[in-house]
Amino acid sequence: MKYPNLKFIISFAIFLYCNAIFAQQPDIYRVSKEQKMYEFSVVWKELSYNFANMDNCPEVNLDSLYRQYLPIITETQNDWEYCRIMQKFLCRFNNGHTYSQNPDYLYNYVAYPLFTTKNENGKVFIDKVCKIYSNLQKDDEILKINDLTPTEYIEKFTLPYQNSSNIETKKKNAKIGFGANPALNLDNEKFLLTIKRKKNIIENIEIPFICHYDYQKDTIKYQQILDFYNIDRTDLEQLKNIFIADKKNNFAYIKLYACNEDFNKFYVEKYDSILNFGNLILDLDGNFGGDGRETNTAIFTLTDKDSLRWFDLKTRINNAHYKAKAASRIYWFEPEEVTQEDKDFYYPYFYNNAYEDVENDFFANPFSSDVRYKGNIYVIAGENTASAAEQIALTMQQSKKVTLLGKTTCGALGQPLTIKLPSGINVFINTSKTFNAKGQDVSSGIKPDYQYDFSEIYKIENPQKRLEKFIEVIKRFEVKK
Repeated sequence: MKYPNLKFIISFAIFLYCNAIFAQQPDIYRVSKEQKMYEFSVVWKELSYNFANMDNCPEVNLDSLYRQYLPIITETQNDWEYCRIMQKFLCRFNNGHTYSQNPDYLYNYVAYPLFTTKNENGKVFIDKVCKIYSNLQKDDEILKINDLTPTEYIEKFTLPYQNSSNIETKKKNAKIGFGANPALNLDNEKFLLTIKRKKNIIENIEIPFICHYDYQKDTIKYQQILDFYNIDRTDLEQLKNIFIADKKNNFAYIKLYACNEDFNKFYVEKYDSILNFGNLILDLDGNFGGDGRETNTAIFTLTDKDSLRWFDLKTRINNAHYKAKAASRIYWFEPEEVTQEDKDFYYPYFYNNAYEDVENDFFANPFSSDVRYKGNIYVIAGENTASAAEQIALTMQQSKKVTLLGKTTCGALGQPLTIKLPSGINVFINTSKTFNAKGQDVSSGIKPDYQYDFSEIYKIENPQKRLEKFIEVIKRFEVKK
C-alpha cells in the first residue's frame, strides 16, 4: 500500500493554518516604522516652510516639537495609533485648517461610544443615546468617567485632538461621546461611568464602544446603530435651512446651515421675499462651511457694492539667498557690525517668519444695483461658524450696512495646503494669514461688532418666538450705536 507523502501533508496543514490566522489579522499594520518616520518628517518639513500661523501657538517651537513627537510616532503599535498621534501633533498648531484625515481602510476598525452629551452650568449630561444601550438614559448626569471627572477626561483625552484657531471652539467641540472619542475596535474600549439619575440615584455603569461592522446587517442591533448614526444623534432642526419673517418689525430671517448646493438653492428661492423687508438677519451660527462657490450669489446680492475684494491674505515666503545672508551675519559678524536695516530685511528669512502679500483682485458684482438688497443686515455667527461661512461674514463686512453679532468665529480661514502621504493619510496645513477690511489679522477668528451669547434664544422651539428675541437683542444694540 502506498502512503501519501507525510512531509507534504504536514506542510499543507501548516499552510492552511497560517492562512486562517492571517485572514483573521486586522489590516492595521500596513505602515512600517521607517515609513512613519519618513511621513512625519515630510509633515514637519511642510509645516516649516508653509504654515502661516505660528503666532497663534506661541508655546510651540516647531523643531523641539518634532524631536518630542518623533520617537512617539515611530513607536506607535499600529496604523490607527499612528494616525491619532499625527492628528494630536497637528492640533498643537491651533488652526482650523491644519489637521489630518485617516486612510479609508481604517474606518472598518473604528468604534465609538454611541451617545452624545450636552454641557449645562458646568455639568455634563447625556443627550442622545443609541437604543443599543439599555442602561443609559437621556439627562443622566456624568459624575465620573474612567475614574476621572468629565473636565479631567476632556482635557486629557478629547481637547488635544481638536483643531481650531479659536480656543473657545476647541472647548465647545471637545465633548464626551460620539465623534470626539473614537477608539480602535480591537481594544474593546469601554467607558466606566458614574452617573446620577433623577431622584439623585447614583449608579456605576459600563458602556462599550460600538463598531457597526461587528453586527450582521439583518439584525435589530445593526439597525439601531444606523438609526443613531443617521437620525437619533442629530438635531434635525440644526440641519435645516429656515426662512421666517416679522412684518410688524420689518425683519426677515434666514438660517443657512451649510455652504452647499442646498444653501444656494434655498437662498435664491427666498430672495424675492427678503427684498420685501428693510432688515435681514443672516444666521450662520453652526455653519461649518463647505463649498465657497455656492455662497457667491448671497454675497454679491447682499453687498451693495459694484465690486468686491474677498479679503487680504499674507503667505510665507522662503528665499535661500536671503536666509544665507542672515546666517552669515548671525554666525560670523560682530553684533555691532549688523545694521538694523539688515536685521529687519534678512532675519525673517532665517527665522522662517517672512511673509508676502497675496495678490487679490477686485471682482465685479454680476448683479446690477437695482436687484441688490438695500436694507440693514445683521449676521449672526459663533464659535462653530467656520471656513466658507466665515468668508461670507468677512466679505460682507466691507459694507457699512452689515453688523456682525454673536461670538468670535472658529478661525478656519486661509488656504490649506493638501499633502497626500503614501499611507493614505491626508494632511492639511494652513498657508495664509487673513485680514479684514480694516487690516486686522482675523486668522484666529472674526470678532463680532457686538459680542452676545445667543444660546438661550436657540433653545426656544417656536421659530417665530425665536425671531422675536433676536429682534429684541438687535434693537438694544442699535440703541447703543
